Amino acid sequence: MAPENDKTSATGSVKDHKSDGGSSHSSEVDLANYYEEKSGSLVVDPEEARIEFGEAIASRLKLSRDGTKVLWPQPSDDPNDPQNWSNSRKMLHLIVITLAAVVPDFDSGVGIAGIFALAQQFDTSTGVINNMTSNWSIFLLGWGGLFAVMLMRKLGRLPVLFWTQVLALGFMVGCTFAPTLKTFTG
Repeated sequence: MAPENDKTSATGSVKDHKSDGGSSHSSEVDLANYYEEKSGSLVVDPEEARIEFGEAIASRLKLSRDGTKVLWPQPSDDPNDPQNWSNSRKMLHLIVITLAAVVPDFDSGVGIAGIFALAQQFDTSTGVINNMTSNWSIFLLGWGGLFAVMLMRKLGRLPVLFWTQVLALGFMVGCTFAPTLKTFTG
């Protein structure tokens, strides 16, 4: 019967010979999940990895491009794994996600800058414009996050991110060209 602490590796079983106080024991290392189990005490130096895991495992570890650090989590061989993406692709994704995070807050706050001009254009008070734009926008921004998470669970992140941005753009264009207050708020 195998010891309880032995694990079957997703990439194959390799014995780890480690010395603890003079006694030697062996256990199998699951490289796919090792970083989760050893969070905060990961081996990042390739030479230390040879001592910690043994030559068999250390030779299979994937290293940074310059070969000076062990990568955790270990990247898969899948081209869709973000750790295998080029720097330009990673940067593009970072920009898209950053814009998606900033745009809703910007949209809800942008009306404040034009509150006096909007009140004059639609011949009403600034309080009415504030209630129609900023107050509702901020209220719905809070609740919208809850619904967005539910939609993302059901439909996936990309469709929700894409269509909410298209919807927001449509509303912004509509508000820009609104001839009356009813059209502007409706």
